[in-house]
Amino acid sequence: MYWKTLFIAILSVFVFTGSSAAQNQSEKNISVVASKIIPFVMTDENGKMKGFSIELFDNVASLLNIEYSIEMTDVKNKLLLVEKGEKHLAIGAISITETRLKKMDFVPVLETGYGIMVRNEGCLLPTFSERTKTEMIIFGLLLVCLSIMYYFAERGGAVPKNLWLGLWHSIYGTIQIANTTGQGDKAPTREAGRVVFFLGMLTILPLFALTAGDVVSDMVVTKSSATIIDHYALRGKTVAVKKNTSSEEFLQNIGAKIIQVDEIEQAYNLLIDRKVYAVFYDELPLLHKSKQDNRVITTGMTVGKHFYGYAFPKGSPLAKDFEIALAHFRESGDFQNLYNKWFDGL
Repeated sequence: MYWKTLFIAILSVFVFTGSSAAQNQSEKNISVVASKIIPFVMTDENGKMKGFSIELFDNVASLLNIEYSIEMTDVKNKLLLVEKGEKHLAIGAISITETRLKKMDFVPVLETGYGIMVRNEGCLLPTFSERTKTEMIIFGLLLVCLSIMYYFAERGGAVPKNLWLGLWHSIYGTIQIANTTGQGDKAPTREAGRVVFFLGMLTILPLFALTAGDVVSDMVVTKSSATIIDHYALRGKTVAVKKNTSSEEFLQNIGAKIIQVDEIEQAYNLLIDRKVYAVFYDELPLLHKSKQDNRVITTGMTVGKHFYGYAFPKGSPLAKDFEIALAHFRESGDFQNLYNKWFDGL
């Protein structure tokens, strides 16, 4: 342990001696660009920036004795500003891909991957979409209305002594006649009753078929959402993904029906509202969301492993400085402590 500590101390001397020399030729006050991605980059109720990436960059910049300012923008513009050299670097959960490496230099920060989020169906009791719920309500109201009309049509408008019992008999009788198409023990005996029954058959049976189909469909989705075994199970499914991200590029190769959103929170809402089958995105933000919201869960799979990194313009002298400082921050154990602070328990 002593020799390891001594080695790190000696190495630090050489590291920061070399880094200081490089800094003479590099910027001392740099412009940084970032985009919101919880829990990496976000703001508190007072508008102050926080998150894993913010704290990490602040520590690394302090080691390099660099002052900085951070500008917030979207993912696409963030990378474009760095590529054009208008910003010194970009931070946050930036995936290092082959396409991006052709345009920018990167310093690896954290190994990660993509994850899949689905609705938390608990014990797999079926949950229904807003459309199905609406259909069920309309079907129920229409059934009650037609039953009451049929009841009065068959009794010449006579009001029952017990209103609730009469309502029950009217609903029961209507359902029984509908099931037997008028050929069972109960059948319309008056012309008015036959007219109401005919109108009911034209309206309520198609609606019943539509509602029953959507109920079955929702029950199938409930079961299959909890049994995704790999990312290829998303093929042909409607999946929400944040646009202009590496997760979108990865998903396109699977053959899923992609729904693009500007902010990942929109994808979460689409999933909760049953408007998409799943959300495909970076694993750590999905894990963080599932810990905060018990309506959603991740499948436990990590696909497309890759690294997050700092993005620099091609040939930037800052890249080497940050690579060395980040290595020192890891060796000290501070990187692991910071990681545990933000991601322990996920």
